[in-house]
Amino acid sequence: MPNLQKYHLLDLFIFIAILGLCAWFSTQIYFQPGTFGNIDFVENWSAAVVYRDGGDFYDPSLVEAAQSQFHLGERFLAKWYPPWFTTFLSPLINCSITEAARRYFLLNIACLLASTFLSLKAFTKLKAYTRITILLFAAVLPATLVSLRFGQTGGLLALGTSMLLFGLVKNHPLVSGFGILLMSIKAHLFLLIPIPIAYWIVREKKWHWALWAILPLFIVFIIHLTIMPEAIKAWLASPFAGRSSQVTALMWIPATMPGAIRTLFRTDAGETYTWPTLIVPLVTFFATVLVIRKQSRLDLSKTIPILLVISYLMAPYGWIFDQTIIIPAIVLFTVRAFAHNQWQLALTYLAICAIELYTISHSAMFHNQMWWFPVPILVLLTIQEIGIKRAKLPSS
Repeated sequence: MPNLQKYHLLDLFIFIAILGLCAWFSTQIYFQPGTFGNIDFVENWSAAVVYRDGGDFYDPSLVEAAQSQFHLGERFLAKWYPPWFTTFLSPLINCSITEAARRYFLLNIACLLASTFLSLKAFTKLKAYTRITILLFAAVLPATLVSLRFGQTGGLLALGTSMLLFGLVKNHPLVSGFGILLMSIKAHLFLLIPIPIAYWIVREKKWHWALWAILPLFIVFIIHLTIMPEAIKAWLASPFAGRSSQVTALMWIPATMPGAIRTLFRTDAGETYTWPTLIVPLVTFFATVLVIRKQSRLDLSKTIPILLVISYLMAPYGWIFDQTIIIPAIVLFTVRAFAHNQWQLALTYLAICAIELYTISHSAMFHNQMWWFPVPILVLLTIQEIGIKRAKLPSS
C-alpha cells in the first residue's frame, strides 16, 4: 500500500506541475477565433450559444449566424458531434470566446495527461524519470500538437480510449463506461474496438461488466432523447444529409486509408469515388472478426491498443488530430521498448514523429495526405513483438 500511495502522489505531482506550466503558457496565447487553440473550437462554441438560446444547433444557418461576429469569412464546419457534446460545452459559453478557448485548451491538456497516466497504470508501474520520458513520447505525437492547435477533441478522445483500456485491465466497468461515453463523440473512429470486447464478454460471460460499462452512455442517450429528440434525429442524419448546408461527410477526403484510396480512383470528371469510405471499413471489420474468433487466448491489454491504430487507419472519416486515440498504443510501445532495451525502435518512433511534424509545418499538404502515420506505428509494434518473442526463445 505505501508503494501504491507513492505512485499516486508522484503522478499527482507530475500532473499538477505540467498543468500549471501549461496554464501559465496559455496566458501568453491570445486564442482569437481562427488562431491557435481556436480554429475549430469556435464552431462548437457557436453551436453551444445556439443551444443556450433555444435554437437548433444542427442548423448550419443558425451556427453560421452565431459565429459571423468573428468575421471568419466563408469558413464553416459542419457539426456532426452528438448533442451531449454540446451540452458538455455549455458551461464554456458563460465567458468570452477567447477565455472559453483557453479553458478548453487546458481541459484538453488535462485529458491528454490523464490519458497517458491511465495507460501507464494499465500496463505497469515505472520510476519517475521513466514516466516523464513516456509522457514526452506521447507529447511529441503529432496528433497531440495538431489537436491543441485546432482546439479539437483529441484530448477527450484520448482519455476515453485510456479509460476504456484501464477499466478492462483493472476490472472497473464504470471507468470503461465513461470512456465509451467520451469515445461516442466520434464513434466512427472505433468501429473495430467492440469486436474483441464482445468476444471477451461472451467467452468469459462478463454480462455484469457489460451492463455497467454501457450504463453511462445509455443514461446520457435516454436523457437527450427525452429532452431533445429532434437533436438526436438531426445528429444521426447530419453526416449524410447536409440539411440546409450541402456539406456531408462523403464530400471530404479524410486522413485515413479510405481517403488515400479515394485519391487513386477518379471519375472522368475528376471527382473521387465514395465507395472506399464504406467498403474499406466493412472489409476490415469482418476480417477483424475472423482473426479475433481464431484466438485461443485474448490479451485485451495488447489487443485494444493495436486495434485502436488499425481502427483509426481504416476509419471512414478522420483527421490528423483524431490520431490521439492511439496514445495507449504509443504508451504500450514505449513501456515495452524501455523494458526490453529496444532503443533503436524508440529512436525510430521519434524520427517518424519529427518527419510528420516537419511535413505538417513546412508544406501546403492537406490533412488527407498525412494518413500514413499509423502505418509505421503498426510496423514498429510488429517488429517489437517479434523481437520480444525471439528474446524469450531458448538459445541453441
